Amino acid sequence: MLLVGGVRSLRRGVHCGARKLAQVRATRRAVVPCVDASTKRRCRRQSSGEYFDAETTLIRLGEVPDATVTQDQRRPAYLCSAMSVALTVFQVAWSTAWGTLHVRIRKGRGYARAREAIGSRDDWYRHLNPVLFVAQLALSVACFWSDAPWLLELHNNVPLRLVGAALLSAAFLLTLAALRHLRDNYSPCYDPHLPGTLVTSGPYSIIRHPMYLAKLLAGAGTLLLSGSFWLAPSTLYLFAATLRATRCEDLQLLHHLPGYPQYAARTPRLIPYVL
Repeated sequence: MLLVGGVRSLRRGVHCGARKLAQVRATRRAVVPCVDASTKRRCRRQSSGEYFDAETTLIRLGEVPDATVTQDQRRPAYLCSAMSVALTVFQVAWSTAWGTLHVRIRKGRGYARAREAIGSRDDWYRHLNPVLFVAQLALSVACFWSDAPWLLELHNNVPLRLVGAALLSAAFLLTLAALRHLRDNYSPCYDPHLPGTLVTSGPYSIIRHPMYLAKLLAGAGTLLLSGSFWLAPSTLYLFAATLRATRCEDLQLLHHLPGYPQYAARTPRLIPYVL
């Protein structure tokens, strides 16, 4: 009887051990899916067709309750890659359209023909601006696909990236609307020239410098879309240079453009009721 009881106990122990081993193996395959759909580097493919954060600890029995895995964390693989692709396509398309537009309107300094220059040319900004523009594009795209430490991640939030994309779209549309009414009176901030006529239609009926506001929106949008701290200094520089340009341009126009003092008295500079 003792021998039979011992055999039964040994058999139960073997079965219990095998069952425990199977549970551990299954648990090691259960990992936290990709928390943020905007990155793909963090994700590794599993047999279930999902992604998970490589830095996330495996969910083991009794250590992390299933309730800690939110619905946002249970995103399928195609959402991770699709979001990165969509953001990349948007950033490249926007940068191409924005850069092409400004190259076309500044080509050969055609805006300076038969017009009086006001203020001095800012050659430093003129040469630095294209470098910053290309660097911002490269960093933004890199942040969509990687979480490398050198990218200095500021945030990894999809809604914030979408807000950034909306600001960039608004900046481009505002620039198009301003150019439509400004026509031959346009000149860049680093090479200002006296406009031939005072423009008060379209967006210029609401604020005095809609194109400068578009630049501020573009800077803020790029920072939010990229989510990289690297773009914070360039954004602050853009804001400071833009505000300085609006003040200098106002001073020149107040003295040289007829009707501008009355227009400035009734029209905000950049933001209605604020600035």
